[in-house]
Amino acid sequence: MTIKITLREIYEKMEQQYNVDAWWNKEIPFEIIVGAILVQNTNWNNAQLALDNLHKRQCLSLHELSMTNLSDLQTWIRPSGFYKQKGTTLKQIVDMLVLEYKGNLELFFENDTNMIRKQLLKVKGIGFETADDIILYAANKPMFVVDKYTIRILSRIGIIRNNLKYQAVQDLFHENLPKDTALFQKLHALFVSLGQDVCKTKPLCHTCCLNSICESNLKNLFSRT
Repeated sequence: MTIKITLREIYEKMEQQYNVDAWWNKEIPFEIIVGAILVQNTNWNNAQLALDNLHKRQCLSLHELSMTNLSDLQTWIRPSGFYKQKGTTLKQIVDMLVLEYKGNLELFFENDTNMIRKQLLKVKGIGFETADDIILYAANKPMFVVDKYTIRILSRIGIIRNNLKYQAVQDLFHENLPKDTALFQKLHALFVSLGQDVCKTKPLCHTCCLNSICESNLKNLFSRT
């Protein structure tokens, strides 16, 4: 079985198990950028608390955030953890958008995908995963996001090694699936859902929709016989 067929089969099996159509609010690109930074190294509940604080203070727009004092911003986003670093990252990305694009996010997103990624990665505190989150969900461009759940699931199935680098894992999707934004958004959301629900650090293999094609599960079954 080829990787292309396997990835398609993984997608179809997860799609039957989970409904992720409303997984991310795609209508407010700047909020998606802020959320992608706040959720780093924490869970979405903590990031949402920080977002709620910004909402209450009417500070969740590019213009308002550019006018906000860094110390105040760091205090308001404290529930997300690493608030000093995240506050600095938010201010830096806002400064870049204001200085280079006059605060026009749409103008920034008119760049080609590689240019957007290159500029995002120049901002301290933004790595590949966060940059690609922003590209996929805020810019609405086809860039598959690789996270810990994707790596965990694919390595247990036997498609990749657990220590494979980010770009190599991403290339598997870009080279074997259509470069389609909606497909990548849904597939990423499905990996997150399965990883949080079933394929945890201690997996619940007996309830997993992928257990029939999972190398790790099959090894465990044989070891019990």
